[in-house]
Amino acid sequence: MNLKTRLTLMLILLLNVSLFAQDGYTVTGTVIDNTNIPVPGANVVIENTTTGTSTDFDGNFSINVKNGDVLVFSSIGFSSNKVTISGQKTLNIVLAEDSAQLDEVVVVGYGTIKKSHLTGAVAKIGGDEVAAVQVARVDDALAGKLPGVRIQNQSGEPGAAPKIQIRAASSISGESDPLIVVDGFPISGNLATVNPNDIESLEVLKDAASAAIYGSLGANGVILVTTKKGKSGKVNLSYNTYTSTSSKYVKDI
Repeated sequence: MNLKTRLTLMLILLLNVSLFAQDGYTVTGTVIDNTNIPVPGANVVIENTTTGTSTDFDGNFSINVKNGDVLVFSSIGFSSNKVTISGQKTLNIVLAEDSAQLDEVVVVGYGTIKKSHLTGAVAKIGGDEVAAVQVARVDDALAGKLPGVRIQNQSGEPGAAPKIQIRAASSISGESDPLIVVDGFPISGNLATVNPNDIESLEVLKDAASAAIYGSLGANGVILVTTKKGKSGKVNLSYNTYTSTSSKYVKDI
């Protein structure tokens, strides 16, 4: 083989290596929501493949792609977003909230997961349903609305707290009240300290798995209260008021 042929073959091989190297490259970027807040843990997957990654705490990601690939961005509570790769080196992705998916998100002691992925026994009610009942106490508004949760008045005294039992009474003489957790913090007392109009959602952990999260305090079940948070947009003002009177029955002698 003469020198000219050798040089020609080497040039062809180098050209093929160069073209192969240009076929795949790394794309970096950030995933944020509508309010420019990073979305941590968002899935970034090449469509119709098992290749993917997830965003870090600041919403940043990095993935190897090639031209023509379709990146699918998804996260719980957001609509998915697709981007076709055509030479981009940096991507800034905005995920829009999906209210239909948010309805299927359940808050548990160790975070938020999809309802379809939940293995424990959980009952959930929205804050609007609680506020719609014209009562002064949250526990009175929950009566008859949560399966497996028994709420019963044991005293005729005005304003007396009803008895809440999850999975019936667990003790004959001891306490069987569930643990109340507001925004991740256990509180002492009952639901009387929570304003019904401040509740975003309320979940009840009914099975023994709650004891694995909260220890012996969750042995009688756990009621998780998530309060409302501020949201961007126009300012809305509302005013609701109602009055009630009650008194003990006194029999005339």
